[in-house]
Amino acid sequence: MDAGASAFLVAYIASRMRALGFEDYTFEPVRIQTATIKASNEFYFLVAKTVPAALKIVADNNAFSEGAAYANFNFYCIQEFTGLIKISTGGAVDLEFVKVIPRLPILHAAQKKTSNALPVKK
Repeated sequence: MDAGASAFLVAYIASRMRALGFEDYTFEPVRIQTATIKASNEFYFLVAKTVPAALKIVADNNAFSEGAAYANFNFYCIQEFTGLIKISTGGAVDLEFVKVIPRLPILHAAQKKTSNALPVKK
């Protein structure tokens, strides 16, 4: 992915996470070689340069079956998947995604509370 595409993707992820109510999150590129991903509380964004024409991805929030036309997609067609993700390609699975893990506000607040819970001795 070139620098312009990378910058666009980072900005898109930030915008998408804010829209979903997550101000704090981490992300990393991942290479998926399995047909099923259990991604509760995680989001996967398809970023592969090419995909098999027979690609089908079905998740709790999205169903994608446009593998043959994938090369013609523009950035506005970024594909997002979450929940139980099932991938079929007509062969071996080997795809590139960006995995985003939101830091849940409740857990984040609990972590802050725990870290400040011990009294400071003077």
